Amino acid sequence: IVFVHCLSSSAQQFETHAMRFTSNGYPQGLLFAFEYDTSQATQPLAALDVFIEGVLAQTGADKVYAIGHSRGTTVWTSYLDSPAFDGPSKVAKYVNIDGRTQPTLPGGVPTIGIWGEWNTADSGYNRRGNTNAVIGPSPADNYYFGTTSHTAVATSAAASALRREF
Repeated sequence: IVFVHCLSSSAQQFETHAMRFTSNGYPQGLLFAFEYDTSQATQPLAALDVFIEGVLAQTGADKVYAIGHSRGTTVWTSYLDSPAFDGPSKVAKYVNIDGRTQPTLPGGVPTIGIWGEWNTADSGYNRRGNTNAVIGPSPADNYYFGTTSHTAVATSAAASALRREF
């Protein structure tokens, strides 16, 4: 599993996710978090590709499972959709958590969307009751937690169960 974090965050954001995975029997040695500088305007796609190659070499796996949260979803979808990389051949499945929307599967990779309320500050961007955010063509592959905050949805027990099942 390769996790890509959100804006103004770091790979440490994955620690709670990792605890959920390992407490359910997933091996710690198969969990990886990609670190990048979110202050840069460009997406770190080449660096992500190198990181994935390293994970594949270290684990002997043919493909990784991808998880992105918030801005991390833009990194993943950009990587999977980019003709400059062969991302879809390296990613088995992708979990998009409360970030980028698009009507197609990124790179054609099987994908689910997990959506929280996006912004808890009543700024008008909340998704409470709004199920218009989607990733991929199938509404059935999108799960909504409209009263769970943008950050909490990433590590909630219900969302974690969906990730594991997928």
